[in-house]
Amino acid sequence: MSQPNVIMAGSCRGMGMDAFNLSLHQSYSDHDEWFRRLRPELGDLMDNVQSVLINLRGKEILKPLHFKYMAEANK
Repeated sequence: MSQPNVIMAGSCRGMGMDAFNLSLHQSYSDHDEWFRRLRPELGDLMDNVQSVLINLRGKEILKPLHFKYMAEANK
């Protein structure tokens, strides 16, 4: 996968899904353009795609995305 904004991807099980990817985008327009470019790259691997969009700058974030919490827990 040549998409630099995808920070993790892999197989999974549960809720009718068998794969996932975690990607970061500047805006919804950026996500939309990324998804448009991703479809031809993955071709037949993408059959039924579902998305969850999260506003990382929103007021509803309970715990920000950061790996420092894992580092602090392992001290």
